[in-house]
Amino acid sequence: MASSVAVRVIGSGPAVMLVHGAVASGPTWKAQEDLATRWRMVIVTRRGFRPSPAADRQDFAADARDLEKLLRREPAHCVGFDYGAVGLAVLAGGAPALIRSLTLIEPPPLATAPAADDSEAAQTRPASEADPDLAAVAAAGVPSLVLSGDHDPEMEASCDSLAGELDAQRDRLAGAGHAVQRAPGFSRRLEQFLFGAETSRR
Repeated sequence: MASSVAVRVIGSGPAVMLVHGAVASGPTWKAQEDLATRWRMVIVTRRGFRPSPAADRQDFAADARDLEKLLRREPAHCVGFDYGAVGLAVLAGGAPALIRSLTLIEPPPLATAPAADDSEAAQTRPASEADPDLAAVAAAGVPSLVLSGDHDPEMEASCDSLAGELDAQRDRLAGAGHAVQRAPGFSRRLEQFLFGAETSRR
């Protein structure tokens, strides 16, 4: 099954799939490229961002389908940021066997009240419409980690709730606001989690 989206692969070792949010994949994950000395970093460009196919609007369901095509070729540790984490959560709920571990970084709140009808909502399918089967992820024993930047009480509460549903590890890494992957210690914390997930899944 061919992939519908662009992928850049660097390094060797166990596969780690990185899925960006509203900012393109290159700037989002630049600080994590050093991990390619020990991991094969599979950096996905979501639909609607060049050079992947154009899209009328951002849609977590389309992201989930694209990511599933990639993961059916090779399951991976999956790391999603912002809106990219929503598609990953939806995919994980439907096909947890494809996910070696799941890291979600400040996704917008899921399955809440409908989003306001404004220009941003018109360009992006609201994450509030996503209702991933998080219980299935937890029941499958997928090692999970939820990270936030300790900068917004509402986001912290949302991430706390998400971690509870996933039975996930939960950390706050301050210093970079919403862009948690740029915070001091992020790559070290992620790699600690990945090593633990590798051990637990053997």
